[in-house]
Amino acid sequence: MRETIRKIHEDKIIGEPFVIKAQRHSTPVQAAAEQARPQWYKDVKLSGDLIVENAVHNLDVCNWVAGSRPASAYGHGKKYFPQPIPAGTLMMDGFSVEYIYENDMHLDYSQLYMHPRSLKVLRGSQWYIVYGSQGALDLTEGTLYRLDAADPAQLVRPEDRGEKEDAMSEFYACIRENRKPVADIKVAATAALTAILGREAIYRRRSVTWQELGVSV
Repeated sequence: MRETIRKIHEDKIIGEPFVIKAQRHSTPVQAAAEQARPQWYKDVKLSGDLIVENAVHNLDVCNWVAGSRPASAYGHGKKYFPQPIPAGTLMMDGFSVEYIYENDMHLDYSQLYMHPRSLKVLRGSQWYIVYGSQGALDLTEGTLYRLDAADPAQLVRPEDRGEKEDAMSEFYACIRENRKPVADIKVAATAALTAILGREAIYRRRSVTWQELGVSV
């Protein structure tokens, strides 16, 4: 992921990046599985709702790709199953948010627990695609699609896509070597505030700006 995003920022492999489309889709959560979740998770006042507790990791990646932070957000979501309930009461199981970044990039993010396993036209699970002036890059697969080329180019070997994270060893190394991690506390705070911005846009049913959060990072 680091090397692929570096190619976007430094090598300009898709030209100027304009739009990010990202999702985290899955099948509906079974009643037994939802019942087994801890109370703090289901309480939106404690967990921050699905976008803050869960999607924050995906939004963090999108911020990384954009190289910026959102200026505003607009979204909609609900607790859809077993019957629709407005957002803000029980944890949502579906939402979509549009973010406009300070550098004018645009993020279209959705997280839905209603993706049928047989729906293959739009693949499920988690993915990120970045569109730019010279093509698009599928970050999940490491595949480059140039506007002027008929065939895609594979930037990441299939065997490397399953490489395990080394978060703990990297954390220890940063302490020993007295250096900042790739994602420091400012990155984490920005990701959390990005998620909160999206949640407030969903709850308030209108566009919400970063300035309205009343914080600076």
